[in-house]
Amino acid sequence: IKDKAYSKLKYSRQQALRTALLTTFPDSYVKGTLKYADQKYKIKLRLKGDLIDHYGGDKWSFRVKVSGDNTILGMKKFSLQHPIVRNYLGEWFFHKAAKNEGLISLRYTFVRVFVNAEYKGIYSLEEHFDKRLIENNKRKEAPIMKINEEVFFGHGWKMYNKARFTAFQESKINEIPTLSDQYKAGNKLLEMFRSGDIGSDSVFDHTYYSKFVALSDLLGGWHALESHNLVFYFNPF
Repeated sequence: IKDKAYSKLKYSRQQALRTALLTTFPDSYVKGTLKYADQKYKIKLRLKGDLIDHYGGDKWSFRVKVSGDNTILGMKKFSLQHPIVRNYLGEWFFHKAAKNEGLISLRYTFVRVFVNAEYKGIYSLEEHFDKRLIENNKRKEAPIMKINEEVFFGHGWKMYNKARFTAFQESKINEIPTLSDQYKAGNKLLEMFRSGDIGSDSVFDHTYYSKFVALSDLLGGWHALESHNLVFYFNPF
């Protein structure tokens, strides 16, 4: 990472330390070069992670986007973070168990990380949400939806009923009529569920959802069950 770009990351971290909350924008990304398995890739990266455990120490968490048509381990977007923020081997084991149960799981592994030749230790590499994640799980591309977290961090956790539902890569989804229609349908279902107009059996696949809840409970992953952490795949079938 060149000096000017690295200084921008440092400034983002300083701002986050002042407020105890990392705020990111589309222009928060800086350019860099990543070397993996003797291959070099052009990338864009920024700090990631809402709270101080992601950037308070020497091992900062990063969101990485691979430029061009290239992928790394089949991924265009992924996170690099201290394994402690994902319960060390706990998250790795969770995704293995989820895949075994037929749930959508992230590609998740561990890598040694150097930043400008300085060894930062072992990081976890976690796949981010996009169509490659869905295709790797042998599902058809469709919107991946969640609650917009900005309301929570700006106004507190009691704002669940006022937060809007959104989707990863929302602008791209709105450009494709089929995906846009699915996004609208998913939004309508979630809104009707939240308002109490329809029951959970009209919105969620209970077979998959119950497995997800059971695994989260069994492995101590209760944080994943917080409303602002839940992520939903719209099943087009």
